[in-house]
Order: sequence, then structure tokens, then C-alpha cells
Amino acid sequence: MSRRHGLTLVELLVSLAVTALVAAGVAALLAGLGAGLASGADTRTSMLASVSTHRRVVESLSSGVVVLRADGDDALVWLGDDVPGGMVEASEAAWIILDREAGELAMETVDFPDDLSSFERALLDRRLIDREDDRRVLAELRGRGFVNRLVIADGLVDAALSSERSGGILRIDVSFDLQTGPAPWNSTLLLPGQTPEGWSS
Repeated sequence: MSRRHGLTLVELLVSLAVTALVAAGVAALLAGLGAGLASGADTRTSMLASVSTHRRVVESLSSGVVVLRADGDDALVWLGDDVPGGMVEASEAAWIILDREAGELAMETVDFPDDLSSFERALLDRRLIDREDDRRVLAELRGRGFVNRLVIADGLVDAALSSERSGGILRIDVSFDLQTGPAPWNSTLLLPGQTPEGWSS
């Protein structure tokens, strides 16, 4: 009686095929698990980014009175009549600006140093007039070092700013750049004030 040692070619091929099927199943399971984890992480990241952006918008513009202008990449918000006279001064405004290159939505405000006298502030402050270029005034004051910049949101693919109901509502639509693709978010902020004198509603 002869005893054989080892495996036949058919047994070896069957075992190799079973091993390949098991390995393919494990690879598919791990790929699905990885995609699910990435999707869950992006959902969590999107939710955190949305909540923190909304909180920053509300905190930054809580003193806002009315939206004077909103046209896609930027908006001008009047923060109130701090300088007597009922006119809109640069120091009473906030510019919400989308920087597409940096992927940021930021708020810029004019802030004069505390050591300036009232007379010096009055000379440096600029009156903003409807249908004139307030962006030029902001650039001038930025160049002189009087503008503070606060980043409200970063990691953006796209954003749009719009105003409704005569400046009473500011709507911000953004898309965050996440691993699984753009994640849209929007916020609507109610600004209950009245349009100042000299500005169209």
C-alpha cells in the first residue's frame, strides 16, 4: 500500500481559489468600512463647521442694524449710529468679504487707535454714501492700518451673500471643501433696523 504525501494539483487550485475569494471579500469589507468612516467624518466636520460659522456670524453681526448692500462676494452692514448725525460712517460699518483665493469668509471693520482724539478720528473717518464705492474707502483705511479682519469661515469652495426685504435679512450661502466633496450650508440673519438717511431701501 502506497501512501501519498502532499496535495494534488486540483486540491491546490481549489484551495487557492477559496483563499482568493476570502481575500477579495475582506478587501471589499475594508474599503466599504473606510468609505463609511470618511463619510461619517465629513458629516461630522460639516456639521461642526456649519455650527461654528453660524455662531461667528451671529456674534459678529449681533449689533448690526441693516444690510446696506449685498452683491455676491461681499456685503456692507451698518452697525448703528455711533457717530451722531444719522449718516453712515466707515467706523460704523462692517464688510463681509469672500476671499475666493484663500477660501475664506471674513468680516472687516474700521477700528481707530484709542490714543486718537475725537478731532483726529473725525478727520480720518469717512462718510459712506449710497451708490459710491465703499470698497475704495475700506482699501484706503486698510492701507493706513485702521482695519481689523476676523475670519468667519475658512475651507470654502464657494459662497454668496444676498440681502432681502430692504436690508432686513442677510443670507449667506457657502460650500465647505471636504474630503468627500463640497458640503453646502446657509445662514439667514435678521437685522431689524431701518435704512439710514441717504441710502436706498
